[in-house]
Amino acid sequence: MALVCCAAGVVAGCNAVEVQASLDVQAHLDGNSLHVTGTTDLPDGALLSYELRHEHYGHDVETPIDMLFADGMLTVHDGAVDATLDVSLFDSGAIDFDVAFSPTLRGDREQPSDVQARFGRQNEHLVGPNVTVAGDGSRRLSVSQTIAR
Repeated sequence: MALVCCAAGVVAGCNAVEVQASLDVQAHLDGNSLHVTGTTDLPDGALLSYELRHEHYGHDVETPIDMLFADGMLTVHDGAVDATLDVSLFDSGAIDFDVAFSPTLRGDREQPSDVQARFGRQNEHLVGPNVTVAGDGSRRLSVSQTIAR
């Protein structure tokens, strides 16, 4: 039996705890700026990775990679994410924008220790809309959007 607990706490004596989390992120283009805003019930300090992929990414071997792909990190603060990303190097066309709360971060970064304590080292306690389970058992909460440029 699994107990679903809100992200704010865990019930004592519960062996299998599932922690519900949600993420709602929207992006809109304004010239060469991609404005990213969103809400979440993830805790302050949780790290979100993002990727921007131009529709020609993976197909166009002659265009420099920085004109087709960009990635980075966003930090949750007061239940929100807010950032402005520079997409001036991207040509016109569709851009896929993905944001994820994942235990695997770029480089050797990890989620903060309090975030790991709540969701597990591999997010094994994470449940909710848009949560997927990888072959290794780790869990990822992600949202995607395609933006026309």
